[in-house]
Amino acid sequence: MEILEGISTKDMVQNFRELENNDDVCTVILKVKNKAFGNVNPFEIKLCGKTMLEWVANAVYDTKICYAEYNFGDDFLPVVKRVVDTNCKYTLVLFSDTPLFQRKNFLQIMEYFKIKSLSVLKLTRGYVFETKYLMQIESLLNPQMQYFEEEDFMTCLNFKQTAMVNEVLRNRILSYFMKNGVFIEDPTSTFIDADCQIGEGTVIKPFNQIKGHSVIENDVIINSNNIITDSVILHGASITNSEIVNSFVGNNAVIESFCQIKNNAKICDGVVLPSHCIVDGVVIKPENKLKSFVSYKAE
Repeated sequence: MEILEGISTKDMVQNFRELENNDDVCTVILKVKNKAFGNVNPFEIKLCGKTMLEWVANAVYDTKICYAEYNFGDDFLPVVKRVVDTNCKYTLVLFSDTPLFQRKNFLQIMEYFKIKSLSVLKLTRGYVFETKYLMQIESLLNPQMQYFEEEDFMTCLNFKQTAMVNEVLRNRILSYFMKNGVFIEDPTSTFIDADCQIGEGTVIKPFNQIKGHSVIENDVIINSNNIITDSVILHGASITNSEIVNSFVGNNAVIESFCQIKNNAKICDGVVLPSHCIVDGVVIKPENKLKSFVSYKAE
């Protein structure tokens, strides 16, 4: 990225403060249709729990967001003009096939654009316009280009590249949790969706999937080979080689191997659930006498 010359620190700070309110920006996200994906709409493909479209939209959540379907390789200008909010001073054009795009990159791009007082700026994959200028032009001739965080513009042009992008997203999520005090013993075999919450001091051993909107509190032990989906696991619990779906596990509860807990089941604080149990939509309390190889279901 080129150095911004002739701009005082005071001006840059003021400009950044103005960016904290982005209601002057209309983001047009083009829902890219690409023949390389056959009959699949690539913008609907989920990566780490979110669609490609959702990943892009999350980065610009406080702008006015407009969507339009777009065939890969077509002229984007007419499509953008049809949907843009002309009441917004600036228009950011993004493509759904860049799900790595992050908010910090968005803020840097808009800061640069405003400081330079540009009419149009070409990104590696996308554009920024003054909206008034956008509505006046019929075509783009050699617009100024600027490079920002290039990893954010990795493009899902086919299934192979989509798998590569998914791996980057997965590693970003794992890195976030490890920086925040979660010990992930083997990142290569651990999968955590973007909307999960995991507390400090939790240990995640190899071959685990934590999916959906699961919440795992502090100091939980997730032993190997679990699938946890849309569930809540409270402080100090221990889970081993089991599946927990849309259910609740209390403080210091122990779930032994080969258990299934599902359909809004609740395992109360301190319960030790023996191996090979199915708990389907019922509440298990410490006073319950539990045995292995038993199904506990609502009557």
